[in-house]
Amino acid sequence: MASLTQLSDDFYTCVLCLEKLKDPRSLPCLHTVCRACLEVHVQKTRDEWTFCCPVCERKLDGAKQGLPLSSVDQWLETFTPNDFLTTISKVRSARAAEKACDICRQERVLVEATSWCMNCLELLCPDCRRVHTRSKASRDHCLISVDELQNENTEKLMKRTSERALCPTHSDKTVTTVCVDCKMAACDVCVVQSHSKCRRLEQMEKVSPNLRADLLEAKNRVDSCRQGAEVARQVSSEQLSALTLSKDNAIEETRQLKERLLDLVRQKEENTLRHIEAAYSKQRAILTSQRHTAEVTHQALGKTNQFLDILMTFGNDVDILRNFDVIVKNVTQLENQVGMRSNRANSTVLKFNTDKKAADFLKTTTGLGDVKLDKGSLRKTTQAESAEAKTSVTSHVPKRAQPRQQKQDMSLVRTPVRSKTTPRGSSRGLF
Repeated sequence: MASLTQLSDDFYTCVLCLEKLKDPRSLPCLHTVCRACLEVHVQKTRDEWTFCCPVCERKLDGAKQGLPLSSVDQWLETFTPNDFLTTISKVRSARAAEKACDICRQERVLVEATSWCMNCLELLCPDCRRVHTRSKASRDHCLISVDELQNENTEKLMKRTSERALCPTHSDKTVTTVCVDCKMAACDVCVVQSHSKCRRLEQMEKVSPNLRADLLEAKNRVDSCRQGAEVARQVSSEQLSALTLSKDNAIEETRQLKERLLDLVRQKEENTLRHIEAAYSKQRAILTSQRHTAEVTHQALGKTNQFLDILMTFGNDVDILRNFDVIVKNVTQLENQVGMRSNRANSTVLKFNTDKKAADFLKTTTGLGDVKLDKGSLRKTTQAESAEAKTSVTSHVPKRAQPRQQKQDMSLVRTPVRSKTTPRGSSRGLF
């Protein structure tokens, strides 16, 4: 059972201006906003005759209402004023506000109020009370004292306020009839003036129980949809958690792969550096030995050259002849040795040749891997819960709430098939 005392301030607050609702209008999705705020919202966000609810973002299409719309103002008037919410707000404000007469306040005069009209929902000072009780339009209104207003339970005040349903057109008349054709409540005056040509007119006392039964059924269907939405919310939350976890796992796997690749590259680098160092050391030893031999040979040939200079300068033909064969033979050997060393000196530079597989890997690879959504990457429990959630949503929502094509406007009253036992003119399934 709902309690008015448990309702928070958000229940009476417009989601657009964040202030107390003024002239609240109910949208087909059952959300309520100020009429002025709704006009601004529609002007800013509408696409021709379509706009989205500022609360649930449901798309509302004015063209589907079947009305000849010519202006936004005319369109806004098709949304039902939420007088019930206005009444609750006024009762709540009267209990909490300063006890000043509302009539005198309009004249910018503060006079202490002593009474409260349960029909007009206004605080009255003694003078305004006397006028109120003598006026023909308000002499039958129910007045209570301010102390009773303050001490009375809010629920009891609302019940007393709603005991007598007043006609929205003639505030001094009580609603007695329901026009089925126009789907409107009417007093006796309205029946004569506005509904004389209507065919189906039902007494309010006969229609009221069935309306409440239909409203209870609609509430149960809303509760079922709400339970389904809660299940869907839980499943989405678990899937978001699983998605976050899978993201962290993918990042960790990428980093691990990077570390493995870096370790492999470091290992191959160390092996290659060792091979380079070994080849360098081996060739360096060879070149060092060759250089030492060349230095020794150079020094020895210097002495030989000096000997030949002296022999040619101071030696006679006999001395030259004695040494000629030895000199020619040694010169031939020396030329061969020096020529061989010069040829070997041409292949002493180290050259690094990239491995073909490594070069192909650098050319062909575009990354360490790819990322994609995979149902298998989520937890099995999450998949099971998702399937269970879908079953739960289907089981919670009645078949009547699952038409082939969802209607934009939710009908609060059932339209049952007339059975043979239902007499013509019965108010059950009125609308």
